[in-house]
Amino acid sequence: MRAGLVLSLGLGGALLAAGAAPHPGASGGVRGDAKSGYICRLVAHEACPEITVTAQQTCRLTEERGAVTIKSRLERVTVPNYAPDNFALRMESAARMTGQLRSADIAPVTFFRGPGAIS
Repeated sequence: MRAGLVLSLGLGGALLAAGAAPHPGASGGVRGDAKSGYICRLVAHEACPEITVTAQQTCRLTEERGAVTIKSRLERVTVPNYAPDNFALRMESAARMTGQLRSADIAPVTFFRGPGAIS
């Protein structure tokens, strides 16, 4: 179950999946360029009724003609058998992407950047 999944991914500001507020421990960072792709750090915090999980991952983000792919590799996770969080997304605007989480399960996701300042 992916209820309560919160992701923070540094890419021109925080982008969040599932429309939730950032978890205090969630963070991200990105480096690279549009030609070769971006290497990023992704922290997922999942809060389900029966379990809470935090997964630190490194990922590669690529974009081609508005199609965004994020492939992740687990670095540290608080439970066994957690699958990396991979995404297939479509850019809708500079602040919004929609698509699918493709992990142990497939689920719809929305990544968005809020109205606050970015650095």
